[in-house]
Amino acid sequence: SLCRKDEIRRLENFYPLLDHDYTISFQNILDCRKKINNITETIKTLVEKILANRKYEIGFMCYLMKIFRLKAPFIFHARNRPMIYCKPLFLLFPLWIEDTIQKELTLAKHLFNISLILNVTKAIMKYNYECLKPFFDKKLRESMQVGFSYHFCCNKCLMYNHFNLIIEFLGDIFTMLGEETYQKVLKYVSGAGFLSTNCDNVFTKNTSLEIPVILFDVFILLSKENFEFLHSIICDYEVLKESLENKDLKFISYIKKTLNEESYLQNENCRKLYYNLVSIYERVFLGESSCDFIQNPFSINFKVWFRENMSRYRFVICKKLIPKYFDILFFLKTSNLFLHYVCKVILNPSITPRKFEDILVQKIIRCLSAKHFQ
Repeated sequence: SLCRKDEIRRLENFYPLLDHDYTISFQNILDCRKKINNITETIKTLVEKILANRKYEIGFMCYLMKIFRLKAPFIFHARNRPMIYCKPLFLLFPLWIEDTIQKELTLAKHLFNISLILNVTKAIMKYNYECLKPFFDKKLRESMQVGFSYHFCCNKCLMYNHFNLIIEFLGDIFTMLGEETYQKVLKYVSGAGFLSTNCDNVFTKNTSLEIPVILFDVFILLSKENFEFLHSIICDYEVLKESLENKDLKFISYIKKTLNEESYLQNENCRKLYYNLVSIYERVFLGESSCDFIQNPFSINFKVWFRENMSRYRFVICKKLIPKYFDILFFLKTSNLFLHYVCKVILNPSITPRKFEDILVQKIIRCLSAKHFQ
């Protein structure tokens, strides 16, 4: 063998990284980046030495992928993670990694480092909650009227330092997999104002979530074609912003206008994006390793509603008809609301006051009375 046995044995020390069953603790969380980089460089060197012998390559990649697939989709299915409260997209990130590597198996060589980064990210989320918990407990005792955006604003520095560190680590994964454009999009929709405003809107009685939120909560699972279309919209926005007359043009307003009813009816690319969003929410709620950890009567009612509407949607598509804009929009709105219920109530019971939970549940119940695609 061209591979020395001691190199293989050294690499075996890192196999537990793929299992996600170990604990990471921090002395100084903002200092951890350099240490993680040192570990990832060591792993990268060992993996490249193994792969220098071509006969190991395919079997080695398949084995890594098999281990990763068993545990990775569930890594962020944990309670009390304010970051997931802010950004449902974190729940879907491991699914995107799996999809990306399935298309190019040689990328599986990065799975040791990807698994390490996912676990560090999870640990940062846990640490973030532990830092904020005394503040949450105090304010919840004083007033059940206090929403998360209040906590977010009062602890903005702490929240955003941790959030930006996570975005940096996820950026490392995007780079490993050759998908840096995703990081560009993620940064656009991860501003403090965007995050806290979304949280407020979810828990406001008469406010419904618009297409930018519905899209950017799950954009990471868009097909390549639809992601490229989204990226082109963002590039157009950047060009427009260079003009003085458009200096006040807001990103979210531009996305909302670009993906409105008129675009849906006249632009095939826009329609395909909406259709892709339907398939993504179907995967999130009905696919393997998605939201099956939620088992309560409310979630069962939602899934019944979702399946019935999906059946009618497929019938419309099979007849080569264009689903009515408001049917598909409100179907997506309800689906997105339930995703926020998962992230803000099921996964963060210690953060969401009962009053806000009740508001969200009532909003979803009203939506479940509607039948779409008839």
